[in-house]
Amino acid sequence: MNRDTLKENRIHGHPIYPVSVYKLQYAAGEPILDCHWHEELEFLIVTSGRALFQVGTEMMEVSSGQAVFIPSGEIHAGFPIDGSPCSFDAFVFHSDFVASSTYDSIQEKFIAPLLNRPYTPPIQLKGELDWEKHVLVLLQDMIRSNVEVEPLRELTTKARLYLIVAELFSHAAERSPDTGTYTNREKTELLKTVSITFTSITKSRSDLRSLLFWPI
Repeated sequence: MNRDTLKENRIHGHPIYPVSVYKLQYAAGEPILDCHWHEELEFLIVTSGRALFQVGTEMMEVSSGQAVFIPSGEIHAGFPIDGSPCSFDAFVFHSDFVASSTYDSIQEKFIAPLLNRPYTPPIQLKGELDWEKHVLVLLQDMIRSNVEVEPLRELTTKARLYLIVAELFSHAAERSPDTGTYTNREKTELLKTVSITFTSITKSRSDLRSLLFWPI
């Protein structure tokens, strides 16, 4: 199938505030989301029932209180499970909203890598880990403030999005330039720390032995 035919034509938000929130409800057996993609990034959080979501090549069952993150340009779809009803909120925003006006360190270190995919953030947020719970609370607060049209919603939404990006980035998987596979950045940094510590300890012991004229 031609990818271009799956591109969504809907305009989300406004040029000066490219953010949209949708509250969606589906009756038992009703189709959920047709396969499509868009340039905007998106969060889907299930508010009742459960559903099966496809993001890229991944299929995942998402229950009430859980969410999925959909990167820019990623094909995604939703399907009912056992014909059960479900509802979910969609938070859609363009990357321009969190991008810097100049190519600063935030853009270089965090925004661009998430968009250009040398890193891939976690797709499903189950709320089992503390950082996932933090993201889910921030997401719910963003949705609430935009639905209720709070006076400071533009400011608080951007602030919360930056906190969410920080959490996603710190738990993203890094693509290997040689194999194209992903490794978890957090585990990689931990292994680097262990390796450096082990090397330092080994060197210190070696230096001490040399000083005391011990055989190595």
